[in-house]
Amino acid sequence: MDVRIPKLDMTTVEVEISDVHIANGQRIAKGDPLITIEGDKSSFELEAEASGTVHDLGVAKGDVKTVGDLICRIEEEG
Repeated sequence: MDVRIPKLDMTTVEVEISDVHIANGQRIAKGDPLITIEGDKSSFELEAEASGTVHDLGVAKGDVKTVGDLICRIEEEG
């Protein structure tokens, strides 16, 4: 499953990655924190929607990304 930068509000198009809690090859559980993002007016911790293994991590702390950009892929278990 692809994990993408979510829309935080109606006006925010770009967000800054303020923290990355995962690494390529890491096994994660549903609900684990993936990244923390900062928008114009809010901070948001994005959690995993499924358990699995992280692949294709495409963000780093300090990056500025656009809503819809790929964060990573999660290879789901089972």
